[in-house]
Amino acid sequence: MNNILIIIFLSSVLFSTDINETYLKQLRTAESVSTDAQYRGVWVSDCAPWDGPAISISVSEKEISCTTKKFPYIEINIYKSESEISGQTFSFPDFKAGSVSKIVIIKNQKKNIQVKSGTVKFEEATKTTDFSGKFEVEFEDGEKSSGSFVAKKCERFYACG
Repeated sequence: MNNILIIIFLSSVLFSTDINETYLKQLRTAESVSTDAQYRGVWVSDCAPWDGPAISISVSEKEISCTTKKFPYIEINIYKSESEISGQTFSFPDFKAGSVSKIVIIKNQKKNIQVKSGTVKFEEATKTTDFSGKFEVEFEDGEKSSGSFVAKKCERFYACG
């Protein structure tokens, strides 16, 4: 029944005289472009490669939890402490000493794709609350993704240094 409804909907859209070129482009590239989706996420306190403070945020359009991440998902690593993130915007790539951060899309267990360019803006970020914000990125393979996210904190032990 659901398949019939989808076919009827798509047929009525495709044969409508009000077809919008943007909509058709999105329809053709739906697998490679995610536009303004609401992402769910989780985050943990972490360590930067040089043992400084960091946070790692995993966001996905699919179900995600502190113990389960389904492919694909986006991993955002910000090499700053939790208190330095609130209201901040991070641009990628960022090669300033002591603040290099990264974003990758984890396609599966063997395939990760680095970000080519983009931004992440945090709207709310404190040690006691969830992180929320927006991102817009383009990955090295040409895939683009943008949307808003809310990430819940996962408690875990970590020690940097």
